[in-house]
Amino acid sequence: MCGGQADVHVLAVIRTPTRTLLSVAAHTRHGAGGPPRRRVPGTAPRPRGGAGQAGFPPNLTATGADGAGYHIGLKAGGGPDWFLGQGEIRPNPPAGTAWVDVEGGGQTVRIDLTAPPPRAHVAVTPVALSPGEAYLRAQIDSVLASRRAAIGDLARLAGVVPALTAVGALPAGSMMAGRLRWLCDRFGVTGHGLTSPPAEPLERWTSLLADRDSCAERPFAQFAGNGDRAQAGTPVAVADLVATLPGADGLAMTLAGLITRGDHTILCAVYYRTSDREIDPDDWPACWLRDDSGQWHRTLFSSGASELNAVHWHRLDVLPPVRPSASSVEVHVCGRTSEVRAIVPLTWRTS
Repeated sequence: MCGGQADVHVLAVIRTPTRTLLSVAAHTRHGAGGPPRRRVPGTAPRPRGGAGQAGFPPNLTATGADGAGYHIGLKAGGGPDWFLGQGEIRPNPPAGTAWVDVEGGGQTVRIDLTAPPPRAHVAVTPVALSPGEAYLRAQIDSVLASRRAAIGDLARLAGVVPALTAVGALPAGSMMAGRLRWLCDRFGVTGHGLTSPPAEPLERWTSLLADRDSCAERPFAQFAGNGDRAQAGTPVAVADLVATLPGADGLAMTLAGLITRGDHTILCAVYYRTSDREIDPDDWPACWLRDDSGQWHRTLFSSGASELNAVHWHRLDVLPPVRPSASSVEVHVCGRTSEVRAIVPLTWRTS
């Protein structure tokens, strides 16, 4: 919907027994950004633009089917001319509320609170790996999901292979150890001590390495700070990437929208514990995307907040970016005990 000088997109609605959350993206239609300008000494500072400008993102209110009024609190942030974050309808609409009309800047959009989520083809398969192999795969995923694969991390993993083998967690001649050997050779790690012959790496690893090689000189574009100013005026494309995925390793995941601008993509996601066991964020299952062109994308935790009832709201950087030409993505949540795959269609809107 259009609110004053901004386009506002509600990407997803997430309902829990006690809360109704919205994934919200907003973009100023006339571009509040631009290169920073020096302030002339003795003059008043210029008002901040975008997410720091008064009135942006626009104030949102809602009216329920029963006529009750609600306030929508927004939090998170953005750059000079965009906002991406979490909204909460307060107070929480009663169970059974059919819809709310969300209003901002004179425009109103009706949101159906009873609509089922978009259909996604979901499959859950057990991981047929030994504990040591599952550990190595998860650690390699983490290393390759970093913005720069660290040679020291690969050397560290190679150093634990003998211990994993000695305690029976890693079979002798393990293919995963061979894949680690391949990566060590690929990155020039010497003295690793691995005896397994190099083995063909996973497809997602080679896809990302090929992209890394092709754009080694391309700077990483952040949705904040200098990267945001450099992209001022660049169109923002948002996609309704919405699906709730079954739990993997005690953690379920709801996808709550995708936003792409230039060379940067952010995925909104909500995580829920499916057991009473606390899970260290470092042990959360890796999430990968593969678009319909076959390109793999890794995700990195950018920012987030822990909510009540074991709900965690996160923004994930997606590298390389998902282009608006993609019509669907295959989501892979790679746990140590199970793997979840879901094919989710993408519907894009550009502002």
